[in-house]
Amino acid sequence: MDEENVWIAPKAAVGADARDRPWFGLRALLWGSVFGSAVAGLLMMAMNYRAQGRHGLGKAVAAAALLVVAPALCWGVVYLLIGADSRSPAMQALLVLGGIAAQPLAVLAMLGDSHRRAIGERIRNGAAMRPAAHAALVVAAVWALPLLLALIFTTLLGFVVVG
Repeated sequence: MDEENVWIAPKAAVGADARDRPWFGLRALLWGSVFGSAVAGLLMMAMNYRAQGRHGLGKAVAAAALLVVAPALCWGVVYLLIGADSRSPAMQALLVLGGIAAQPLAVLAMLGDSHRRAIGERIRNGAAMRPAAHAALVVAAVWALPLLLALIFTTLLGFVVVG
């Protein structure tokens, strides 16, 4: 409203502050990394950078997650499965648990001290954080592509075998 004329609609702010956008918290990043691998954690970190207004860094982190980390994880899993002794279920379980435990630790290391401090500061100041459901959506999106590819390859293999 205008001070002189109460019948004029209020004017919107010219540009919203990028720091007012919600971020993913540390718990969301870590749980996303446990259930969606380091790729989900890095994608959430990229979304945090975009919320900060650092769009270039957000794009770089997202591209690294999809083009470097995801293929490296796939090859790592294949290598571990081939290298694991099939006669030792305990060793296989240890490899799987070690791989799962390494994901959030890797994301924590990649977050860096400054990003963790910034998240902590936002929480202390009462700034908006994204809900856990958003992290679950990122995890679902990360798992959607491998499941879709597995479905496609299985279907194609079925056509080849059946004729």
